Amino acid sequence: MRLVFFTQDEAIMLAPMLDDVLAACSEHECRVYVFRPPGGGRLRDLRWAARTVGIGYTVRTGAEYVHRRLLEAGERLGLWRSGRAPSVAAATRRRGVPLIRWTGSPNAPEVVAALRAFEPDVLVSIACPRVLDEAVLAVPRLACLNVHGGRLPAYRGMHSAFWQLYHGEAAGVTTVHLMAADVDAGPIVTEEPWQVAATDTWHGVMRKSRAAGVPALLRALNLVQNGRLSVKPNDPSRGRRFGKPTREHVVRLRARGVRLR
Repeated sequence: MRLVFFTQDEAIMLAPMLDDVLAACSEHECRVYVFRPPGGGRLRDLRWAARTVGIGYTVRTGAEYVHRRLLEAGERLGLWRSGRAPSVAAATRRRGVPLIRWTGSPNAPEVVAALRAFEPDVLVSIACPRVLDEAVLAVPRLACLNVHGGRLPAYRGMHSAFWQLYHGEAAGVTTVHLMAADVDAGPIVTEEPWQVAATDTWHGVMRKSRAAGVPALLRALNLVQNGRLSVKPNDPSRGRRFGKPTREHVVRLRARGVRLR
């Protein structure tokens, strides 16, 4: 199949996941599009993290991000090769997959035209930073799939790993669903549960939710490829759409003894 991935340039959680997915999709012809989040990008995220989760978490996560960028630079220059892909670019380079960086919207006419020229069978969104328009969703021949780090329809929207932890779920779920015009509202294709241990941190459950996305997505692609797609209903009215947690949410989570990292 021809697969096109829409994602963003996030090194800590997304790069290892995409590395595993591309390694398992070697039989397919793949392309990866990387889009910038709207409204400020990394600087905006740093400001939000400092206000919401505190300087300590922000500094430690920033240090991890810088470390991965250094690994990426060294790998690109041929100085070394780390075990896991330290960046989205490294994941694509290792697999010989074309990487297209796009500074504008994934819904731009130029992107739609490029997609039509590639004639993809499946479009996969892994943390694409924007909601996709009907013009994009209409291009793939077989399906448009989104990998969502939460159980649907209960945890639609952003930061679903955090909200599952916040609401005391004993187990989280990563969901692959067909994309629709509304956010996280399409029918469910596959689900992959992951356990929430008493000692788990927010950082840890984010890793678990991303890692669970790999087998969930590979099963979904297999179903699509073999014409055995069977879906479950996903009624948005039975859940809610979450946004970014606030400082108050983080304080309440910490009060229960949950660490962020």
